[in-house]
Amino acid sequence: MAAVPSPAPQLTCDDLLQLRPSLQAYLERFRPLFPRRDQGASFRAYAEGLLSGERRKSVERMVLRELDGDMNQVRRLQYFAADSPWCDQPFLERHWQAVGAELGTREGVLLVDTTDMPKQGVHSVGVARQYCGRLGKVANCQAGVFVAYAGEGGATLVHRRLFLTEAWTGDAAYAERRQRCGVPAEAAFRTKPQLALELLTELVAAGSLPARWVVCDEGYGRSVDFLDGVAALGLGYLAEVPVDTRLWPERPPTVVPRTRPRLAPGAPASLEARTLAAQLPAAAWRRRRVREGSRGPEYADFAIRRVVASRDGRPGPDIWLVLRRPPGSDQVRVFLGHAPRRVRPAQLARLTGTRWAIETCFQEGKQLLGLGAYEGRSWQGWHRHMTLCLLLHFFLLQGKLGLKKNSPA
Repeated sequence: MAAVPSPAPQLTCDDLLQLRPSLQAYLERFRPLFPRRDQGASFRAYAEGLLSGERRKSVERMVLRELDGDMNQVRRLQYFAADSPWCDQPFLERHWQAVGAELGTREGVLLVDTTDMPKQGVHSVGVARQYCGRLGKVANCQAGVFVAYAGEGGATLVHRRLFLTEAWTGDAAYAERRQRCGVPAEAAFRTKPQLALELLTELVAAGSLPARWVVCDEGYGRSVDFLDGVAALGLGYLAEVPVDTRLWPERPPTVVPRTRPRLAPGAPASLEARTLAAQLPAAAWRRRRVREGSRGPEYADFAIRRVVASRDGRPGPDIWLVLRRPPGSDQVRVFLGHAPRRVRPAQLARLTGTRWAIETCFQEGKQLLGLGAYEGRSWQGWHRHMTLCLLLHFFLLQGKLGLKKNSPA
């Protein structure tokens, strides 16, 4: 069965205080990765600031709370995050090893999503007027592509990459800004699905996180290059797609000219997924459990069948079509799945309920760890800050699991 973690207890400020004594031991596993001893002290101060009860997790506020407002300490932590000579890639790799050891399962799920961070001004790296999911409109914000791992016992964030708009990567008017923010010269424009596929490729190559599935929303599911890239990595996927996605209920006849196969004369046209859903008889639908919610099991009605995907108007691979609607409703959500014919329908149904886990990671990261609060301006500083937030989110997850084990039934 696919790994669908059940909810762990919500952490309070009092819980965070209880976890603080164990923080030093957790940080010690990463301290040897710094080239200089003083960087370890800054690492601990920064981590303690992120775990503090301070709502605004800027360096100034963290220092005011943790280090008596010493401005020298403000400059030291700002330098540590943005400019101090250390590489965060080894920290990510050790993080993946720890997550794999704690949560790893053959049915592990890699969850892909974007989170947006509203910003004022135009000087922070990657900031642009673009759609901001947090605000539900076009606004000034940064956008980050993230991957979380859901395994035995919970889910945690494992990888990250800042999204840069085409203007940021190619417009001559942004040249000075790119240089000032330290954007690598080789940073070319990548769509969010392209960035996500690069992150997944790195995780698969590292081999620390056993995974069978990738789950994503429409923003990634509508990219056939992303879906085919995931399949090429040897992973299954369950991707939400628009209701007007076209497919064939059965493989149509084709002819093979010199280039690629094309539809034979008189072959049936592809159908929109919503059209196929409307044609299904009532007997095709079955109520299944989606996930364990905080208030008990959650259910939805599903119709699951094998179909043929469309690639540029031509028949593509055989895939699973998963149609989901709330009990008593005709509002259908559509998912496409790359999985063997022998996969159990109940497994595909439960996979549709895993995306909540990365949303929970984002919520905890922003509310408890300052995931969206980095106020520096550099490319390197943004990625380092996010790396430290990833490490600390896993620390919180371990604390939550400990609280869950120790709480009365």
